[in-house]
Amino acid sequence: MATTEKVAKIGLSEFKYAKLNEEETVESMDDIKNIPGLQEAKQTVVMDSEIIFADDGPYLILNSGITELKLEVGIVDIPTEHKPDLLGVLIEQGMEIYKKDLTPPYVAVSFRFKLSNNKYGYFGMMKGQFSLPSADMKTQGEKNEAQTDSIEGNFVARNDIMYIIGREDHPDFKLEEFMNKVYGGVSASTP
Repeated sequence: MATTEKVAKIGLSEFKYAKLNEEETVESMDDIKNIPGLQEAKQTVVMDSEIIFADDGPYLILNSGITELKLEVGIVDIPTEHKPDLLGVLIEQGMEIYKKDLTPPYVAVSFRFKLSNNKYGYFGMMKGQFSLPSADMKTQGEKNEAQTDSIEGNFVARNDIMYIIGREDHPDFKLEEFMNKVYGGVSASTP
């Protein structure tokens, strides 16, 4: 009988995103952008189901599949250069312009998580829009305290896929195929 190696998730890095084009793909590797400083990522999945009662008791469960998918990421700082493609912000003369009718573009995102066996897992979300980060700043005290950015996105299916998880500790996993699926036709050696 084969034994399964016990592992735990111990790290998080390599937040990447790409603005999706009209065909819901990414045209080239240059369109996939990395934002350093990923601190946390929290995915929320909602699957609706309903219990049907018959014959004086629970009879069957009707599932609706994934009905809601969110991703909240904490990043040390989202540089101005990433805000047009990630959040839909207009940049003029070095200033971030937040217009009333701002609409964030659809993006695909990925990041990796480190496992205790020194391998990595990769997480990809297929199509979503991030909301603007709220500002929460305070004065400097006796010691420096980081004031980081947090954004939340709502995601939907692209080609019937909501999200993908791949792990290097699976013998069939290929990072290039993961990137190809998440970003739609583009492959890479790193996420």
